[in-house]
Amino acid sequence: MTYLTAGLMTFQWDDDRPLVFTISQECGAEDARFTRIYDVDLTSLEGHYSYDFLLAYKDILIEASYRIVLTTLSTYHRNISSLFSKVAATGNLPHHQKEIDRDFLLVLASITDDMSHVATDSLRNFFRTYPHSPLFAREIIIDHFPIKTHKKGNFGRQVDRVLKSSLSTNQCIDVLKKCNDLYETGEIDIGLYSHMWLAFSLYLRPESYRQILISDLESSTTTKDYFVRICPVKSGVNKPQKITYRVSENVWSLLQKQRQAVIAKFGNIVSSEDIGKLALFPAQKMVTDGIGWFHAYPNTHYGQLETSSSFVSSYGKPINKKLATDIKINARRLRHTIGTRMAKLGCSATSIMAVLKHVTDSTARIYVDITFHGWDEKLGQSIKPSFEQHLPSVIKMRSKNVPVAVDKAIYSDDVDTGETILTGECGRTLKCQFAPFTCYDCDKFIPCFDVDHSLNLKVIELEISDYKKMGTPYQVMVEKAERIKIRIMLIIAVCDRFLDTQSRS
Repeated sequence: MTYLTAGLMTFQWDDDRPLVFTISQECGAEDARFTRIYDVDLTSLEGHYSYDFLLAYKDILIEASYRIVLTTLSTYHRNISSLFSKVAATGNLPHHQKEIDRDFLLVLASITDDMSHVATDSLRNFFRTYPHSPLFAREIIIDHFPIKTHKKGNFGRQVDRVLKSSLSTNQCIDVLKKCNDLYETGEIDIGLYSHMWLAFSLYLRPESYRQILISDLESSTTTKDYFVRICPVKSGVNKPQKITYRVSENVWSLLQKQRQAVIAKFGNIVSSEDIGKLALFPAQKMVTDGIGWFHAYPNTHYGQLETSSSFVSSYGKPINKKLATDIKINARRLRHTIGTRMAKLGCSATSIMAVLKHVTDSTARIYVDITFHGWDEKLGQSIKPSFEQHLPSVIKMRSKNVPVAVDKAIYSDDVDTGETILTGECGRTLKCQFAPFTCYDCDKFIPCFDVDHSLNLKVIELEISDYKKMGTPYQVMVEKAERIKIRIMLIIAVCDRFLDTQSRS
């Protein structure tokens, strides 16, 4: 058995089968390290490519481990090995291809239209980084590699992807309203429900949610602030520090219920001193006797799911299946939506990068460019609703410290203290008599980002409770109040992210 350490990864293979090997890497925050393992089997390519070809490719994977993390390396391998298989399937290669030469690239060019641009880009990037590898023939240059081009270019393709992914306000409210109904009827559990609301509050990647522990929930009893400590991914740091995110009281209460449910269901599996290490969103499948998880990884990692894909399968896909609509909620759609919203608020690419936790501001610049050029305003009416605000009516925001005209000021009463607080400004010529609650459902409302809008949330929740007690005749009022409740919660979420942006800028 051979062990080779390259960068932060360890390669392991049997000397008799060097084309079958395992790659492992220590990942995660410093207080919650775990080992990620990826298996590679190149033997399926032996019938078409020479032994030396495959060994040279393996050596490139080893060299790449000094520069990139295992998740990125595995993505490269999946794309390139798929490319090798498709080129071989054409039947136009010689028996046991020895290297990537002009003939190989000509065959690749003939099927580029049927391939993902990611695969061709991955092979091209490997050549750009390792041009002297024996995998590549000496006579080829970077221009020989075929490129799958988009008629609008790479930037245009990214812009199109953002425009198609952004959610409208009504879409978001419909999704969250249906989630509320599903939870109340018991069709989804607190795990799915709390994760959905957390996703609509923080806009992070599934890998970050996967690593949250029940001990990562924090609160301040003096200031009534609530936080979740979350490990960022794609940070470019080997041992990233967990970042503290502010969440609303409503989302916090859902996370607390999920925490209690996890302890009640899985607390008997771990010792009392390790309770805090349990995953907040753990694997659900258990062995028959209920004293352990079905799969090996959760048993050695306190219930944590092994990959972001398995997390999506456990907490993302079940929600979409229950929603049973054409709208599929995922992390990418939410991140594109909030990125564009922040650009409309005037946030810089650097600020958007800080909130969405990108390593560079290249993606964030797309949101800024979309807003700057007014592409969202030039869309047809069939597409424009996607830009009608994911987080309601937040084309503008204001501070409570900025003076506002008396006839436009929106005040709210704090039922706990009896204090009257400025919570926003009416953008109409004359404010209506039903403020402040109808304001949240109005596209002219300009909320204050530095006040606690949960004071209105408490009032509307009491109204919902009262209407429900009055029976069926008041069902319309219940639905209207629940819609306003969701609007308020989304306003709270965007205010929290706006404050995070300011504190980190």
